[in-house]
Amino acid sequence: MTAVLIVNPPSPDGHVYIRDVCRWGRKSREKMVWPQTSLAYLAAMVPEDMTVRIIDAIAEEMTPEQFFRELERERPRFYVTYITGTTFAMDALGVQKAKALGALTIAVGTHVSAVPKNTLEQIPELDLVIRHEPEMTFRDILAAVRQGGDGTGVAGAACRRDGEVVVAPDRPLLKNLDDLPIPRQHLLPLDKYRMPFLGNRYTWVLTNRGCPYSCTYCFEGVVWGKSVRYRSAESIYRELVYLAEHNVRNVLFLADLFTFDRKGVLALCDLIIQHGLKVRWTCNSRVDTIDEEMARRMKAAGCWLIAFGVESGSQAVLDNVKKDAKVEQARSAIELCHRLGIRTWAYFIIGLPGENARTVRETIDFAKSLPLDIALFHVAMPYAGTEFYFQAVANGWLHTADWKHFDMNDSAVVGYEDFSAEDILRATKQAFREFYFRPVQVWRLSRMLLGSGDLKMVWDVIRNFLGWIYTRKEDAEPILDLAQEFNIDMEEITYANEIVPEEEIERFAMTVPLEGGYANLRRFLHAVENSDEFLVIERVALAEGEEGGVVLSLNITLATYFDLPGRGAAAGQGDARRA
Repeated sequence: MTAVLIVNPPSPDGHVYIRDVCRWGRKSREKMVWPQTSLAYLAAMVPEDMTVRIIDAIAEEMTPEQFFRELERERPRFYVTYITGTTFAMDALGVQKAKALGALTIAVGTHVSAVPKNTLEQIPELDLVIRHEPEMTFRDILAAVRQGGDGTGVAGAACRRDGEVVVAPDRPLLKNLDDLPIPRQHLLPLDKYRMPFLGNRYTWVLTNRGCPYSCTYCFEGVVWGKSVRYRSAESIYRELVYLAEHNVRNVLFLADLFTFDRKGVLALCDLIIQHGLKVRWTCNSRVDTIDEEMARRMKAAGCWLIAFGVESGSQAVLDNVKKDAKVEQARSAIELCHRLGIRTWAYFIIGLPGENARTVRETIDFAKSLPLDIALFHVAMPYAGTEFYFQAVANGWLHTADWKHFDMNDSAVVGYEDFSAEDILRATKQAFREFYFRPVQVWRLSRMLLGSGDLKMVWDVIRNFLGWIYTRKEDAEPILDLAQEFNIDMEEITYANEIVPEEEIERFAMTVPLEGGYANLRRFLHAVENSDEFLVIERVALAEGEEGGVVLSLNITLATYFDLPGRGAAAGQGDARRA
C-alpha cells in the first residue's frame, strides 16, 4: 500500500497523449512520450515518512485495466492525477475508482486551473482541485489532512463545502524557484521517454516559470502567471549532476523563455564548461532573446538544438495575437543558429485570428525559406483561460464546447467568415506536405535519422505523420520516367490501394540503393520537385543493404493540393535561397 499515488492516467484509446501541469493535453502526433517532471516535483513535496509512487501509465503503455489493477493493489490514501479536456472521461474514471477505494482525490493541470468549478461539478468523486502552481498547495493539503482536516480552505485549492463548490483565494506564486526541492525524477520510468532525435534516457529540467508577454493563444500564464521567476544556475547545475548520477545526460530545459534570462544562461553554461559535465541538451527560445555570444556559449556547453516559437510568417497575424515579435527576427535567429552549427526546430500555428489563404501562404513560404531542420505546424486552439478562447466565444468562432476536441494535433474548433475550420485543418496538412516533401528537407531528415541512434522511433514518427497528411494520388508513371532518366535502379516497386473518406489513394514505393550514388540521388530528388507534374515525396526510410550499403525507400506520388495562391513562384524562391 502506498500513501501517495501520483499518476499520469492511461490513454483512453491507445494513442499517446501528452499531459503536463503547464500543458493543455493533446494527442502526440509525433508519438512523443513526455517526461513527467511535474509529477516528480509533486513527489518531492511528500514528507520523508510517507511512501510515494508515480505511475506514468502513458510511458508504461498500460491499458486502463492494467492501471486499475495497480490502483487496486496500491489502495492509496491520496490519489493525485492530471485531468485534461481531451482525456476527461478516462481521467474521471480513474478518480472514481480511487474514490471507491477510499482515497482523497486531487486533480492538477492547466485544464482544472482554468475551469475548477466546472471540473468539480462534472466529477462528484473529485475532492480537490489544485489551481495554478501546485507544489506548495499540495504540501499544505497533505499537512492539513494528516492533522485531521480535509484540505478544504487551503490557498490555491478548490473543493466542496456543504454541497457547494468553493474556490479558495489564489496562492501567491513562488518568488524564488530555488525554494523547490530537486524533483524526484528517479521515480519516473526514465527508459520509457521518447522524443525524435533526443536520444535515450532523456528528461526535462525546469529553469524558469511565467511569461511577461501577452500572446492571446498561450496558456502559459494560466498556470504560471505573468511574473517570470527563475532558478539559479547553481540549482539547475545540481539537478544536472543528480541526473548524471542516474545515467541521464540528454536534457530539454523546460521553459518557453529559457534564453530570456541572458545572465542566468551564460552562468549555467560556464558551470557546465568549467566542471566538464557531459550533457547534451536542447531548449526553447523566443526569436528575439538570443544573440551570437549566447548561442556560442550554449553550444560549447552542450546545446545542439533550439526550438523557436515562430507561429506565423505573416506579420499581420503575429500582431493580431500580440506576439510582440517580427518575422525577420525569426529569420535572423534561425540563420544565426544554422551558421553556428546548432540545429533548429520551429513551431508554427495555422488558424490564428486574421488567418486566411494568403497569410497561410506567407507562413508556408517563410518556413520553406529558412534553414530549419524540423518544423511543426499546429492547428490554432483556443484553450480555456486564454484571451483567444474568450475572443472565440464572443465572436462566434467556436464550433464546439466539447473539451475532447480541443487538441491542436487532431482537430480545428474555430472558423472565420473567410477561412473555415475545414480550411484551417486542410491548410495545416498542406503546410506539412510542402515543407517536408522537398529534396532539401528529405536530405536533412535523412542525415538526422542516420545520426539519431533510434531508427525505429524516427520511422514511427514519419509513419504517424503520413497517416495524418494524406494526399490524393492519381498516377505513378511520371516518377518512373524520371527514375529511368537518371538511371536509378529501382529494386522494388509496390502498389497499394487504401480508402480514406471520399478519396481513393494510390500509393507506391521505390527502393534505391545509395552506395556510391548520393550525388545522383540528390539530382534526382531535385528533378522530382521541379517536374511539370506535381510530384511529392511522401515517405522516407533508411535501412542497411545486404552488402553493408544504405538503402533509401521512398513513396513518391502525384498530388492534388488544397488551392492556396502563389505556390509555384514563392516555393521556388524559398528553395533558391537555401541552395
